[in-house]
Amino acid sequence: MDILLMFILFCYGIAATLAVGKIFQPVREWVKQRSEWGYKFIKCPMCLSFWIGAITSIALWNWPHLTSLPHSMAMGSEIGFDLYKHLIRPVYFGFIAAAGSFILHALVWRLALKDKDF
Repeated sequence: MDILLMFILFCYGIAATLAVGKIFQPVREWVKQRSEWGYKFIKCPMCLSFWIGAITSIALWNWPHLTSLPHSMAMGSEIGFDLYKHLIRPVYFGFIAAAGSFILHALVWRLALKDKDF
């Protein structure tokens, strides 16, 4: 459980910094000038958290805490493609990161800061 909380905090920290941190305001403005869709994506901590979580789970392929999860869906490994490791796990951890990010962002933004200039 501690590992999962650290994972969620890690994903939220990166996503919140990119989405609402003042340090990345020039980057967001640069993206806004080039792509309205990209700007909507980079302003959304939940959207960013999904992809950060998915990429992090891929980067940590052999990390014991992630690989000790049930492999009941580990199909196709006999042909060199492990469905769980290559597809299901990144999506699963992406959704965990997005849900955790949504909850944390709502708590931080609504309760603690109450400031539009985060």
